[in-house]
Amino acid sequence: MIRIAIVDDELHIAKSVAKSTQHHAEQLGVAVTLSIFQSSRKFLEDYRAGSFDAAFLDIEMPELNGDALSAELTKIDPALLLVYVTNCCNDEVYTMLKYMPIGFLRKPLFEQEIDNMLSVLQAKITAMRKLYTVQSGKQVLQIPLKDVVYIDSEKNYVYFHMVKKPQKTGAKREQPEEIIKVRKKLDEVQAEIENNGFIRIHSSILVNYRYIYAIQKNTVRLDNGLELAVSRSHEATVSQKFLYFSRG
Repeated sequence: MIRIAIVDDELHIAKSVAKSTQHHAEQLGVAVTLSIFQSSRKFLEDYRAGSFDAAFLDIEMPELNGDALSAELTKIDPALLLVYVTNCCNDEVYTMLKYMPIGFLRKPLFEQEIDNMLSVLQAKITAMRKLYTVQSGKQVLQIPLKDVVYIDSEKNYVYFHMVKKPQKTGAKREQPEEIIKVRKKLDEVQAEIENNGFIRIHSSILVNYRYIYAIQKNTVRLDNGLELAVSRSHEATVSQKFLYFSRG
């Protein structure tokens, strides 16, 4: 099931997008749930991480345009897949590329382009939902790979740094970071999960590309502001792999 939010201030267009998406999804055998939001500001105010798998966003909206809305959504939920549904063919489109969207759907060509987009979304979400089984002490755990921000190692152990979850009481508050300790070599972990979006940036660090905010010369900065060192031996491949995973 793909949970898609459609955000467009023009209700008749949002309904048309939803109707067409539902029809094509049924033809492809892809299960979807669709929710329409006419107010971009209200959508942002009510949004909680994990509420949707993907968001179809208009770029030109009166309250919060696609640029401003995307900037806030990526802070709240880096795993949310962004798709821009637009008539724009100017510099605004290029501006949106900084959010690494899954792609663009042109309104006049929506019927021709939606099938491929649904297929791409399905493949992405299947990979993101994959569970990784580990033994931590006496417990056997199934870790959602989409919730692993990065993994570092020391001696014979690896440490899975998990994304912080909002508390049920208090809208914006977060729980302390969860770290899962596993007796295993980082090389083994890399071989098993690398294809699910993990990039080796250092001999002792793997990073989930979904949480990378910026790649600099000697560091990778994450969405939470943390900076991790990039070793000289990995400098050449970090950006290349990041672009590969981002493009799907």
